[in-house]
Amino acid sequence: MMTDITELLPLFLKPRDVSKALGVSIDYARRLFRENAFPTITIGRRRVLKQADFLNWLERKSKQNGR
Repeated sequence: MMTDITELLPLFLKPRDVSKALGVSIDYARRLFRENAFPTITIGRRRVLKQADFLNWLERKSKQNGR
């Protein structure tokens, strides 16, 4: 039985979570969090990314790359 990806990711992702999910460096994940096209939200001084927004962003990126 396959595990649904939503069960593996936290509800709100931090750069460390994105780094692990995408297999990229933490520095690259932090750069993504600073891009306007990356759908983060600010809570206090921290930026987080809702799980659903991350999965939608990933789907859009896949379509842009023809996959």
